Amino acid sequence: MRRRKDLLVDAFVYRAAIDQSTYQEQRHKLDQEIALAELEVTDARIEEVDIQGVVDFSDHVLANTERLWAEASLDGKQRLQQALFPQGLMFENDAFGTPSTSSIFYMLSEVVSPREGFGCPPGIRTPITCSRGRCPSR
Repeated sequence: MRRRKDLLVDAFVYRAAIDQSTYQEQRHKLDQEIALAELEVTDARIEEVDIQGVVDFSDHVLANTERLWAEASLDGKQRLQQALFPQGLMFENDAFGTPSTSSIFYMLSEVVSPREGFGCPPGIRTPITCSRGRCPSR
């Protein structure tokens, strides 16, 4: 668009190929298009920063879950538990389990190779399949 604006100025100033009113009309139109394009670029950069912030925060939470849990208030612990285990945790036969695996672990499995030791934290058994509100005995 800036190149088109340069060509417009060239046509008006150096070659006298267009009249002043056409030049002003076209320049105003190009200035608006350039401003809109710059806004779109700025919006895209803001979105990129927001996405990177979310990724960085998620990475921090997953890398420091134990510490966050130990330092959190009751409300913080409940929120962390809900984020990681949206369907809750169950305690059965001296072990914790989940009715289903949290989507975050599925997403992580797509980006972490099996050789990196990805898996559920020790003591978490997943999934426990329940039917009609009753879980099978282990």
